[in-house]
Amino acid sequence: MFLILLTLVVNTGGAIFIEYSWRLSKWNPPLVMTLVESLKCLISIILWRKTETIFSTKYIFHFAIPGALYSILNICNSYAFNIFPSHFIITVANLKIIWSMLLAKYFLKQTFTRHQWVAGGLILVGLCVISTQSNGQDTNMFVAVAYGIFSSLVSSIAGTYCEYLYKLEPEETIYAQNVKLYAFGTLFNVFMFGGNIPNNWHWSVNIIVIYYAFAGIVISFVMKYLGNVVRNILGAITMVLVSLCSVVLLDNKITYNFIAGTTIVISGSLMYNFNKKSPVMAKRPDATFEEEVKDTEEIESLLPNV
Repeated sequence: MFLILLTLVVNTGGAIFIEYSWRLSKWNPPLVMTLVESLKCLISIILWRKTETIFSTKYIFHFAIPGALYSILNICNSYAFNIFPSHFIITVANLKIIWSMLLAKYFLKQTFTRHQWVAGGLILVGLCVISTQSNGQDTNMFVAVAYGIFSSLVSSIAGTYCEYLYKLEPEETIYAQNVKLYAFGTLFNVFMFGGNIPNNWHWSVNIIVIYYAFAGIVISFVMKYLGNVVRNILGAITMVLVSLCSVVLLDNKITYNFIAGTTIVISGSLMYNFNKKSPVMAKRPDATFEEEVKDTEEIESLLPNV
């Protein structure tokens, strides 16, 4: 219960504070993400050293692909606050469920139930409803939909490729694999900001850096001890909390379109997760319950911590 409450507080508070900090100071996203990735890489190194396990270099350069994609995504998401409020950004991220299903089906050969495809359709409909009026003003629907498609597609490709890489060497710990991912992320962000350090450094940016690093660690614990389904359900609850806090604390406007669309998105998210087929049963229908539980936990422990 403590971990669930902590995750909700971290996700909700972080989304609200990022928008608040962006209003106070248009910080340099590549520079901030360089500091974040460096901190996460350092933490991963410390955790890996404690495990005293191997560090393989066989597929090390393959981690440059998701590292670059996540760098681009994080930078674009930061600049998105110039156009969209926090509750829209965190809601439209659910579109990655659809992309992830398509990528997993055709590249990882995973199967999904009919209910899950219907759930994906509901999420898409809900996001289209939201995008017609994302912030209470006449927002260009094309820009809103294009942002949602781009951000979710990049996130899904990076996540799917990470899952593929993590499963190539199951004997290697996730901490060692994260060292590679975050190291390349740091390098790409350094390249993006080019060493131009701003003269003014707002105090809130320090909290942003710590938040991004801490949030990654919290999510890894959720994945390990609660599972991916719980994580996605917490994401649906976070959408509601961020929307409420966005109105009260940041004076954002919630339209009827957003309320209707969010209701559809949450329904689709819950429908997807409660009808989720075990990855073990999808591959081995004859697996026993004990085998399913054991192998599912192993698979979920290998999912990317980003």
